[in-house]
Amino acid sequence: MRPGSIAGHDQIKEQKKKEILETIPEYATLASVAKKVGITYRSLCLWRNEDPKFFEDCEEAITERDAVLEETLRDWAIKGKTRTQYDKDGNITTEINEPCERILLAAVQAANPEKYNPIKRQQFLDGQGNPTNPIQPILVVPSMIDHDQWLQHADAQRERAVVSEQKQMIALGEMKENEQQAS
Repeated sequence: MRPGSIAGHDQIKEQKKKEILETIPEYATLASVAKKVGITYRSLCLWRNEDPKFFEDCEEAITERDAVLEETLRDWAIKGKTRTQYDKDGNITTEINEPCERILLAAVQAANPEKYNPIKRQQFLDGQGNPTNPIQPILVVPSMIDHDQWLQHADAQRERAVVSEQKQMIALGEMKENEQQAS
């Protein structure tokens, strides 16, 4: 089979479709998935539009990915994340589970926006009393950021937070020592 033959192209295309379905759970956007697999976003969209089965498979993978994300966020919001405290020598002294109020608030607002959304929804009515221009809240999602860059940024933020907390704990321990020596 020649490299440029149609059968060879179809095999590559089917392999790429399989890779796409396997990659969807790992990335936030289809553009990131396409980049990871090595095709253009436009090609991915064309393949989805021309193959209803592939479209359904993609939608199913996206739905499963989003369900896992929602469950993870729910657990984090309710059960919390573990925050570690250190002594002046850098040893772990305590680990505290803290619920994440921001995620919990966002989940409640998403479930019942009319009741809990802090953004006032103003509507302009036409002559017959129908809304013509409802103002909707805008959710900013870092989907334009490359997935790997986003992960590096998040890791760097976590590392800075840990270092800052360790420095604070060391400073607190030194303050207590100074107070005890002064007494």
